Amino acid sequence: MPRSMIQPCPSRVTGLLCLFVFGAGGSLAGGNPPGFVFRESAAQRGVEGYVMAPGFGGGVCAADFDNDGDIDLFLPTSEGAPNLLFRNRGDGVFDEIAAQVGLASTDRARVALWIDYDGDGLLDLLVGGDCRSMTPDNCLGSGLRLYRQSTDGSFVDVTTQSGVGALGPMLNNNIHRGGLAAGDLNADGFLDVVQCLWGGGGVSIFLNTGAGEFVDATADSGVGSPFEDAWQPVLLDVDHDGDLDFYTSIDFGPNHLWINDGSAHFLDAAPRAHVDTAFNDMGIAVGDADNDGELDLYISEINEGELHNVLHHRLPGANPAYEEIAVDAGVADASFAWGDTWFDADNDGFLDLAVTNGWFNGPGVSDQSRFFRNTGADPVLFEDVSGAVGFNDTLWGSSLAGADLDGDGDVDLVQTTTNQGPVRVLENIRANKAAAAHWLVIRPRTAGSNRFAIGAEVRAVVGEQTMTRRIAAGGGYLAQEPAEADFGLGDHEFVDRVEITWPSGEATTLFAVPSDQKLTIEKGACCAIADLDFNGVVDASDLTTLLSAWGPCVSVCQGDFNHDGVVNGVDLATLLTGWGPALIK
Repeated sequence: MPRSMIQPCPSRVTGLLCLFVFGAGGSLAGGNPPGFVFRESAAQRGVEGYVMAPGFGGGVCAADFDNDGDIDLFLPTSEGAPNLLFRNRGDGVFDEIAAQVGLASTDRARVALWIDYDGDGLLDLLVGGDCRSMTPDNCLGSGLRLYRQSTDGSFVDVTTQSGVGALGPMLNNNIHRGGLAAGDLNADGFLDVVQCLWGGGGVSIFLNTGAGEFVDATADSGVGSPFEDAWQPVLLDVDHDGDLDFYTSIDFGPNHLWINDGSAHFLDAAPRAHVDTAFNDMGIAVGDADNDGELDLYISEINEGELHNVLHHRLPGANPAYEEIAVDAGVADASFAWGDTWFDADNDGFLDLAVTNGWFNGPGVSDQSRFFRNTGADPVLFEDVSGAVGFNDTLWGSSLAGADLDGDGDVDLVQTTTNQGPVRVLENIRANKAAAAHWLVIRPRTAGSNRFAIGAEVRAVVGEQTMTRRIAAGGGYLAQEPAEADFGLGDHEFVDRVEITWPSGEATTLFAVPSDQKLTIEKGACCAIADLDFNGVVDASDLTTLLSAWGPCVSVCQGDFNHDGVVNGVDLATLLTGWGPALIK
């Protein structure tokens, strides 16, 4: 991709709010040294008491479960140890409240997923356990469990009435639970669930009836063999037709790319799309690695000393096609790899990649976690800066989730480890150029049954660069990250355009969005041209912004609605005409 040279907008201190940025000047790319480090701070933040279930790892869920604007953590635990819910105080310090709200089950739990299954605007919790290496007497209660959130913030076990307890194949002591993911597979407005099981369980499809129940639709879905060793599903619109498809990582066999016909019936397109790699695949990270507007797939894999970690680069066009570029991009060797995630650690505008790995003996036992920094080169190229940034532990790392836990505008990491260690909270500490880099978080929300806009895509356009993020529930390896889109902006104080494609296929465009804020966008409640702060109403704050930019524009300013290079009475008339509740543009 060509790297556009984009002139930064004038400082907001001058009162000039720039609408479009162009011309010669800064760029999104950063340079050496990395400019950030990770500091382990779990104990200082109150994240303690974790006990992972025996087996091949345990998951972590990062989400704003109480809708207070900050990110909380749920950790499923081993049998005999209560599940853990860490509520964020607002500054990245947590209180453990699982027992207070009804989530402290001591049945074995491996993975979990925050989903609003009943469409009431509150996140509910789906928890999955397994019976791996357990005796039948000890296996009771280790299947799927569903907890519905009440308006007072407590949770009620609705496993039986929702039908969740009877879903999927009967668990036995060979089956190990893989990941969960959710999205609206049949376009009825309610979130459905895809389940993966390792050890002979395969993939299952559970459709949400919209009446508070799930039904097993696997047999009619066309989804593959129930005897495969499936690890993780990720849901995304691969073929750009407006419905959710999904990709699954398979151990001991080829991965699958399931293309949806719009009614939750699927055909495997992995061979023709060239993503049917067949290694010992574990986690899947979805991200736009090179800012071309397309979502790429990174798959972690556990063969020591072999360059089998895969980066499938999405080629343009409606028909899904990928090229495998991991070796050329410098990310093929991630050792004995499990959890993986994309995020822009230094906010330079390019997604970096974190991969955790290890094993309990033999190959992989001393492997270091890996951090690959995106150099911003064309073609895309990464450098291994694991030691320099402090993400080089030799623990057996399992699941990874990226989230801004302390609200400071950069993404931190949560890492679960097994055998040798607990959960780790890795605070992202930026310095020098990275500390000054700008950022933007977009939280799309709807008034319908899919409140958290799962399945939406958000794009930030800066000059010729288009950064794409998906709003998802479930991914990586047994992980979940928040339903929000994080963008690093480098030295740019404004984004030219933010484009949201909603799960319905409708689109919302915001122009000249100021950086360094977390912006919640309600579908249908914005964005009239005169709604300059995107709050759903044209009011005095928008008038103040327009008046502060009055006069000739340095480039094209916020408030210059007719783009004639000056903010004047014509623009004021436009604002006054739109006074009141804003409408979708």
